[in-house]
Amino acid sequence: MKKRMIKFLFLVVSAVVLFWAVNTFLCSPKGIAPEIIEVTNIKILKLNSDSLKLDISVFALNKNDTDVEIDAVYLNLLIDKDTIGTAFRTEEIKMKKFDTSTVSFFAHLNTLKAIEIASKEKDTIDLNMKGKVSADLGLITMPVEVDLNHQFDLQKELTKTIEKDTKNNKLLKVQSAKLNSVSLGKSTVEVAFNLTNPYGIDILLKDYPSQIFINENKSGEGNISSEIKLEKENANANGSVIYELSNIKTMSSLFGSILKRKLEYHTVGILNLEVLGYSVQFPFNFKGELVII
Repeated sequence: MKKRMIKFLFLVVSAVVLFWAVNTFLCSPKGIAPEIIEVTNIKILKLNSDSLKLDISVFALNKNDTDVEIDAVYLNLLIDKDTIGTAFRTEEIKMKKFDTSTVSFFAHLNTLKAIEIASKEKDTIDLNMKGKVSADLGLITMPVEVDLNHQFDLQKELTKTIEKDTKNNKLLKVQSAKLNSVSLGKSTVEVAFNLTNPYGIDILLKDYPSQIFINENKSGEGNISSEIKLEKENANANGSVIYELSNIKTMSSLFGSILKRKLEYHTVGILNLEVLGYSVQFPFNFKGELVII
């Protein structure tokens, strides 16, 4: 009798568990596999001659009424079925029931392949992220297919990266700024700088057409004295921007400051570079104190 009772209770418990599993997983109104729906953003974290390191953000959706975990992710990055890199995430993706989430992946693209393809496609890459991952739903583990396409504007993201690095003094650093003469004749300001190549790829500084403001007064215009090219093996080079001042107006407005020998300056202009065959342009400024020679 006791054995029958134990067997009966076992069957009841099993039936309850089975009913719960069926109701939770199989009766979910829109399926039980979580979905990685779309790529929302791609940005360049680091670049060199071998690879582009990317941060890829994707939008994920869990339609279940239970929490899910997606295992570590390793996916292929393809262009026209040609694999040019990989995307990965070593941490699990944890999602609450009926939840949405933006998830980040790291990725590496082959630099030369990406540039070659982008140049043919007018600077934009039709990138495909493809593969299969596993989702843990508690009682069962399910495969999740990933097959996402995204238009990656390589030139735009390259410009953002180089602009950020330049403003963080990774490319250009001012060495000195001096007012070469103080008279009603011709006067010039020379801003000397050092150009560094942090990428190990060819960089050409083409020009920097700009205006200079001294003590907040517009004082003149100028440009770099000559183009500077840093090839892969070159770490850095020196250059200068020469500004010819609007002399009578500038000297009269700055007369008191010149006597006190305190002049502050800033420049406003567009920095023009060529990187990986792309024209890279963005607003840039120098600022600091002028030394009177």
